[in-house]
Amino acid sequence: MKKELTAADIEKLYAFLQKKFVDTYDVQTELVDHLASDIELQWERDPSLSLDEAMQKVYKSFGIFGFTEVYEQRVAAIQKEIQKQWLRTFLQFFKLPYLLFSLVLFLGNQLALTSLDQGVVKLVSLGLLTAGVLYFAVKEYAFNKRHLRRKLSVMQYIYGFLPLLYLPMYINYAVLERLITEVSWPYALHITVSYILAIAYISTVDKIKQKAKEQYPIAFA
Repeated sequence: MKKELTAADIEKLYAFLQKKFVDTYDVQTELVDHLASDIELQWERDPSLSLDEAMQKVYKSFGIFGFTEVYEQRVAAIQKEIQKQWLRTFLQFFKLPYLLFSLVLFLGNQLALTSLDQGVVKLVSLGLLTAGVLYFAVKEYAFNKRHLRRKLSVMQYIYGFLPLLYLPMYINYAVLERLITEVSWPYALHITVSYILAIAYISTVDKIKQKAKEQYPIAFA
């Protein structure tokens, strides 16, 4: 009779991965699928092996670094996918129908810069962006604290891009102040792009979070 893993065996695989410092549920789940297939293959060759014996044989096949390399590769793939999705969402704002929103935002910034004090407009735009990013960060922290029952790599690394939403705006303002003193449209463009980057990022986080809920419902309360 062919030996197969039971639900209890699967839980032991999760516990084994946790002991080996693979502590995020999404990566654990991918590795459990891989381990389960390899363990059942070991049993086909030698049915007398216990679960622990088969598991150790499979673990040794990962080399001296164990799951470290696989884990790092998965994390790198997650970060790359987040960047791609953020870029795709950002570029949508330069195509119809979202292009209309971008144009209205640019014209509104240009009007504010030409009709009001530029220093005040720049300060307000920076303040609004920073306040928006901080509010988003606090809201996400509260959500994860309340609803996230298991660690997910995708939820950990998606927030690593938060500083990219406002730091470039501060830096680029300083550069623009030195290079451009007489015209206002570069500032209007800079504010517009900065705001669109933030909106695209928040949209990306929402999409990834929704996908994570669908893929790993047990990780959410």
